[in-house]
Amino acid sequence: MPITKREVCALLPALLPLLSDLKVFAAVGQSLSSGAFSFENAPMHVANNNAQVRLMFRGKLTNGEGVKVHQTILPPGGSPTPGTHYHPHSEMWLIHEGDIELTVNDKKFHIGTRLGRLRSLQRRAWNSQRRTSSSSWTGRGTPDLAP
Repeated sequence: MPITKREVCALLPALLPLLSDLKVFAAVGQSLSSGAFSFENAPMHVANNNAQVRLMFRGKLTNGEGVKVHQTILPPGGSPTPGTHYHPHSEMWLIHEGDIELTVNDKKFHIGTRLGRLRSLQRRAWNSQRRTSSSSWTGRGTPDLAP
């Protein structure tokens, strides 16, 4: 039985820290503290593609694996990066608003909040703002996550 987008979103709180003393950026060699964070208080910058990017947190888990979560608001017609790029680590996308096309291992995925499920479509022009979250993990033997 496939998992629905609603079920994935329901699991998200279990991934987030529970207390209010979160060290958003842990010191080198230290793991992140348990805690909670606020979207409004997350540092924000505007990327070259005019996307608003908020880094929610970045650091190490207690098992030594790296973790980074950021939220990006892409302008209409914008793309996350100018071209194809490669990540040596795992990455997960959650679409909060709008829709986007991603390519993974040469396979295109069209995902979004209006679609109701994951599906593959032909490329088309985007006509709405998209708000996405991206989470990345690294293993103990892989390079740290880029800022």
